[in-house]
Amino acid sequence: MKYKILAHDDAQALAKQVNEQIEKGWEPLGGVGVGRSDYWFIFAQAMIWRDEDEYNMKSKAHVLIFNA
Repeated sequence: MKYKILAHDDAQALAKQVNEQIEKGWEPLGGVGVGRSDYWFIFAQAMIWRDEDEYNMKSKAHVLIFNA
């Protein structure tokens, strides 16, 4: 499993970066974080890359939950 944080001072630019990473197989983890001062904003999104085995375990867990 790998993690990374995407950050940008423009929310639309960050959304574009996130969508590009989703197309490559990364998943967003949680919501967008926002930091600010009197002069700037920063937007950040945590991303996760699951190995194939971890992804399969996640899928099976969802099936078990929905079949319960």
